Amino acid sequence: MHAVVWNHVRQSARRVANVSMRSEAAASRSGEQGHRPASSTRSAQSRLLQMLVLSVLLFLLMFSPYVVVDFIILYGGGLGAASHRAWMFTTILALSNCFVNPILIHVFNVKYRACFKA
Repeated sequence: MHAVVWNHVRQSARRVANVSMRSEAAASRSGEQGHRPASSTRSAQSRLLQMLVLSVLLFLLMFSPYVVVDFIILYGGGLGAASHRAWMFTTILALSNCFVNPILIHVFNVKYRACFKA
């Protein structure tokens, strides 16, 4: 799903750039000033990409200890007496990732904040 969002934003950025170049070329032929796409579109795309990259990095950061400890416990003979505590800690860390995405959306999306307050 993250790859689909990434690809959609890249295509949208290309469309915005193409429209910008066409409108500037048409404006230079007619002697008018060019109409640039709203900077809000570019800033929204930038925030979306930042949120996307940050959510993927946090997901990897929070789930990789769980996977490593789980593989060590299952296939490496365990962690000794600390295996239960290590497994519980990494499980809690991995499950806490569920709370991260709404926080990221709240930080990066102004419309989400307005709806959440309402």
